[in-house]
Amino acid sequence: MLRFWLERRGYRVVEALDGEQAIEIARNERPDLILMDIDMPQRSGVSATYKIRKDPELRGIPIVAITAYETADLHEDALKAGCLECLTKPIDTNRLENLLKWLLS
Repeated sequence: MLRFWLERRGYRVVEALDGEQAIEIARNERPDLILMDIDMPQRSGVSATYKIRKDPELRGIPIVAITAYETADLHEDALKAGCLECLTKPIDTNRLENLLKWLLS
């Protein structure tokens, strides 16, 4: 659903199936923004974010965490890893749209 919503607004979307692939795609694609699902196989979104933040060439890419869990600890972990914001599913599309405009401006 999120991919469809983003594409309808003109964004190009590249998806990763797991945390390892997210790191690989970030290295190869150099995206303007990463929407990082926290709950992914092989490597969590938090772990993938830490790895991306350690790479000097990727360090400046804004990362927004997305999770189905509304626990303060998980949100705090995502922010400590280097995410700029943590959104909880279902996504508030107005909030996401404003966040995208701000981060991509």
